Amino acid sequence: MLLITLHAGTAFDNAQLFHDSRRMVHNLTTALSTRHTIGVAQGLLMRHLACDTDRAFTLLRRASQHTNHKLRDLAARLVTAHEQGNFHEALVDHRIHQDVQ
Repeated sequence: MLLITLHAGTAFDNAQLFHDSRRMVHNLTTALSTRHTIGVAQGLLMRHLACDTDRAFTLLRRASQHTNHKLRDLAARLVTAHEQGNFHEALVDHRIHQDVQ
């Protein structure tokens, strides 16, 4: 009986480890796929607001926090707005401007 209990415990531990590993792989895959979009949005902010990379990322991060949107979603919205020709309106909508410290 003890041997069966030990094997069952090991099986449950392995199942949890497998689940945790799959979640980590999913999160890393999501991060890699959105990294480019965030970089493009960061570049757009650098161009339009004449700021450096750190400042552009800070603006993105703060806008994400203040609007309660994920940073990757906000970045995608900014890139889409740029492609549609209404980037400045998107900046206003998300309250992104250079003078925020």
